[in-house]
Amino acid sequence: TRYVYSIVAYTTPVPPNRHTVIATSLSNVINGGNSNKRPLLISEINSGLIFTSTIDKSVTLYYSAYDSTTGAWSDRLNIKDNYTEFLKINVGMKYDDIYFSMDGDMYVINLSNKEYKATPLNINTKYIEEDPFISVDGNTIYFSSDRPGGHGGLDIWCAERLANGKWSEPFNLGADVN
Repeated sequence: TRYVYSIVAYTTPVPPNRHTVIATSLSNVINGGNSNKRPLLISEINSGLIFTSTIDKSVTLYYSAYDSTTGAWSDRLNIKDNYTEFLKINVGMKYDDIYFSMDGDMYVINLSNKEYKATPLNINTKYIEEDPFISVDGNTIYFSSDRPGGHGGLDIWCAERLANGKWSEPFNLGADVN
């Protein structure tokens, strides 16, 4: 079983210039599947987590809210099956899109759509593309891939948003990063 972990950093240096980091397992509400991956922290204001979970060989996107007063996580919400409810939650979060990866490909859900639709990104290949990160301005995507042209294993790649909304041909961030 794999778990999503909460990482807490303490400021007491041990040894000098190093900090102790303790990883603690999150609630069983989050860690209820066979494999829980790729957590996307919503924000400190709208505390919550979007994550993928594999149950019975099916990968699903979930949301769980965190109540900072009780320290409890809400029951996981299957975003696809409860999309209308998730859109109501999103009114407070004000997200336009959710980028995520599952099964080695990257997807986007446009939250202005009234129906759930996970659209594969145009930069997916037959190789692994995962862990998308979108820049603050929304015009750059960073992701991991084992596509040809890398430096071995999963490298960090980047692409720019084009005027038509699609992504440019990705480029490897180079040996200094990878």
